Amino acid sequence: MLATPAYATNKEVLVVLMERPRFGSSGFTTCGFLGQNDPVAPRNSASTWQTVLDQQVTTYYLTESNNAVNWQFKVVANPQPGTNGWWPAQQCSAYSGGNFGPTNLVADAAHRVLNLAHSQGLISAAEIANTRNFIVIDNRQTDQGQSDGVSAYAVTLLLPFIVRPSVVGEGSSNQTGVGVIRHELGNQLGLPELYSGPCPLVEPGGIVATDDCYGGWDMAAFNANGFGVYERMLAGWLSPKATTFEEQSWSGTISVSPLEQPNGDKLALILSTESLLQPGSPLPPSPGPGTWQGYILECRRQIGDDAGLPSGGVLVTYFDSTRGGNAPALAVRTVPQERWRDAILKPGNTYSNSTLGVRVTYTGDAPNGSCVVSVNGRRPHSEDKVITGA
Repeated sequence: MLATPAYATNKEVLVVLMERPRFGSSGFTTCGFLGQNDPVAPRNSASTWQTVLDQQVTTYYLTESNNAVNWQFKVVANPQPGTNGWWPAQQCSAYSGGNFGPTNLVADAAHRVLNLAHSQGLISAAEIANTRNFIVIDNRQTDQGQSDGVSAYAVTLLLPFIVRPSVVGEGSSNQTGVGVIRHELGNQLGLPELYSGPCPLVEPGGIVATDDCYGGWDMAAFNANGFGVYERMLAGWLSPKATTFEEQSWSGTISVSPLEQPNGDKLALILSTESLLQPGSPLPPSPGPGTWQGYILECRRQIGDDAGLPSGGVLVTYFDSTRGGNAPALAVRTVPQERWRDAILKPGNTYSNSTLGVRVTYTGDAPNGSCVVSVNGRRPHSEDKVITGA
């Protein structure tokens, strides 16, 4: 079904644990935290975070990317007794908007801490020079993170430490912290955010989404579950034969494999609202910046990394690649005021859009667990009855 790369692309990540001062500390007048952004005593030691990242982030991405991305983490731990590997922050800013300035938390970690670590023999100059990904974990019990564009930090030996940095809170649990880290690493790969509410993306002729565009159906939205087909296509994680690409007027029936448990059937049907020169192409054009718009039909089950989904069924996504990273995808709604968690077809349900001429019915489940989907209401042609990947 999926073409497995001969080897994964190793991506080194330097991780620094920065302990922000808590209320009552003196000398940190720029630290103003409220609610869930309050700094607290760190939960995990550096060695625990190393294990958590290796077991819960590296393994997750190997699975979701079809072995295309292999994150290699190095937690640069403070060796001083009583610190549990955390470095005291000397530059401190409030969470909103202030993490990436020249005198704020990321710069403090990249300049001062990495220089100290290098001078103490904890990290080599080559490791610093060859790393392009950087995560700062701080001691806030927040479920949020923040990433920046490519930045240059002059650090040890004036090496060009070019990174896409992220700042994440340790969170109130490992599950919370890991979810945010998985999400922010997607940003570091260049994948767009899918959350936005009320959703600014309006499907022509469709029902307006009054809450989040995509919600928990994708890691790029709510820091939970697996990546959906749209993000996987952008990342290049699907083989040429993993999907079927048709014009929106296509009629037929297709069995779609559960995304988290490929069984030989196609992982998605993509319907383009554009006129195609070669309908039936096994590989859609890149849904990057351009004029491509359409629908993705995928089968989601509460299994694997999707175990936390609110329910299973056929997810219909409307996407508009002309929007770039500004809410380019929407889990379509079938009735007014429907929330994102209910935006999935159950057996017997139909989604239709008369403006774009698309009608999708989830007719039931195949014996192998695939979702059987009828598109535009006709009986299938013989060549449509079995559409499988390789």
